[in-house]
Amino acid sequence: MTRHEADGGRLLTSISARLGRDTAVYAVAGAVTLPFGLLNVAVLTRLLAPSEYGALAVLLVTSGLLTTLYNVGTLQGTFALVYGAGLTDGDEAADVEADASGAQARDKRAALTTGLVVTAAVLALVSVPLLLAAPDAARVLLGDPGWASAFRWAVASAAAGSIFRLTVNVFRIERRPVVYASLSTLRPAASLGLAIPLVVGGAGVGGVLAGIAAGTVLTSLVAIAVGHDIYAAKVEPGLAPEILRRGLPAVPVAIGVWTLQNADTFLLSVFESDHEVAAYRVANRLSALMLFAVSAFLMASGPLERTSLVRAAHDRFSRVGVRSLLVTYYVIAGMAAVVAVAAAADALILVAGSGYRTRAGLIPILSVGFLGYGLMILLSRVAVIPRRGARHRIVCLAAGVAFVVAGSALTAWLGALGAALALPIVTAGAGVYWFAVIRASTEPLAIPWRRLGGGLGIAAGCYAVTIATSGLEVGARAAADVVATIACPLLFVLLGIVPRHHLAPLRRSVAAAVNGRPLNRDLSRRLGALHPAERTALREAVRPVVGRVALAAESEELSRGLEALAAVPAGSARDEDLLALLFGGAPEGERMDRAQALWDRGVDPLVLHELEEIVDGLRRLPARAWPPLGDQLGL
Repeated sequence: MTRHEADGGRLLTSISARLGRDTAVYAVAGAVTLPFGLLNVAVLTRLLAPSEYGALAVLLVTSGLLTTLYNVGTLQGTFALVYGAGLTDGDEAADVEADASGAQARDKRAALTTGLVVTAAVLALVSVPLLLAAPDAARVLLGDPGWASAFRWAVASAAAGSIFRLTVNVFRIERRPVVYASLSTLRPAASLGLAIPLVVGGAGVGGVLAGIAAGTVLTSLVAIAVGHDIYAAKVEPGLAPEILRRGLPAVPVAIGVWTLQNADTFLLSVFESDHEVAAYRVANRLSALMLFAVSAFLMASGPLERTSLVRAAHDRFSRVGVRSLLVTYYVIAGMAAVVAVAAAADALILVAGSGYRTRAGLIPILSVGFLGYGLMILLSRVAVIPRRGARHRIVCLAAGVAFVVAGSALTAWLGALGAALALPIVTAGAGVYWFAVIRASTEPLAIPWRRLGGGLGIAAGCYAVTIATSGLEVGARAAADVVATIACPLLFVLLGIVPRHHLAPLRRSVAAAVNGRPLNRDLSRRLGALHPAERTALREAVRPVVGRVALAAESEELSRGLEALAAVPAGSARDEDLLALLFGGAPEGERMDRAQALWDRGVDPLVLHELEEIVDGLRRLPARAWPPLGDQLGL
């Protein structure tokens, strides 16, 4: 094996490990959030009448729409100006193509603060007329102006949600997934904790929405406090028009994405009773298991694309190869996940009150829709075609329109089943389009269609088992569901859907993802082999000692020690700009700019990745892992 091949294999393992690790963090956040979601369903379906829960579903969807509209342009424009990319939030789980033309903001902290202020100004301007028109809006949405107070709280929760999306997504782009996950968990916990006493006290649907608004405001304040170092205490009003200009291309994407995610509830409310809407909403919320997994993967893979690690893999292994593997294993893992969700559907539905358990069969169908949505977004990311951003916007908007048309027809014909079928049908069409476009491009993906077709047959067969055994007694049905869940991935391996030679790299990737970053014990041992002056320089750079911060500032020992730990060629870490990137503590937007400048100057992305990993590992070392300061100084 050549050095080039060894580097390529090691980089692919590192990418999958990093992707798995970050996905796991986001998935854990979803897993932690899920009990709150289930508790929400369990409590509210018992405290509210079905007609009230149906009205709540419509108002929650309305609130989500308003949040999207508040953020249209401002969220994506702010991130385009600060980071060079427009990003939606974790619920939508997709990177969008905002206008990143022109230079990024020089003062990124001030630009981020300005974006926050612009968002607040927009929501204030839009919210006032909505609050005044609450009776009319309630009449249109729910057929009764008596819901005006609840509608006002829906507007308030939407306004709070728009601030939350900006302040929390900053941490995702800054590649601080643990902070992002923690704040994403805090919001539902705080909202539910505040809402339940209000509902018990008789506040009804309005109490639920008031609790959500208050919990969201609280979480947003915590997010700003935690991220105080990435904001500036100043606003640059001149940036406001630029923020809106750069965010304008994201408008069709935001509208299309929101429609795909939420319009089914609206459509069903037109054709069916509030009770049917309530039962459908329960199934929709319980299918969040798949949505959490898809969201976690997309949130982890987006920021990873601009790292030195992925840049190095593209250079050594090929961009087509990396992206082909990404798409292939997304589909394979997704099929196994759908079977697992289908097997668990009957158990999940028991969380809801007895009057809401009629639509368990919709949970796997909705899960397929979420999986298809994620594939549509993933394919738009990996496509290397002219005007990719424009095509992405057109596809998202066209998918939204198709969803309304197909969803209306299917819902009028099949009721709740038709509403559930609309998303997988529309996203399948969008996926076919992207596959065709990518196949005709200059960099077509190498997709193993026969293997994926075989995997689809296996997954369909396992899914059929869960349906065929649904009429059995509880014990027998549960056993069949467990067998189907285990059999699906096992057959993938036995029948070659996952090739045998992929198993060892996959195991290494999983092990690396579970074990995390370089082991403290190994790094501490390697530190012990360095010259005391080199250890001191590294200690001062990552864990400054009061009164001795300047010791490492201009020390060659810092560079030599770093090169020895990372096992990179001598002289690799002697660049002042490179050291500033590694130890400067700048926000991610500035780090992206500096890394790109280094690559353009000829710095090897693989070397930069190795150095970044070592510095990150050193920062995570506990104080006891470092030799005593006297030993480091050679005293």
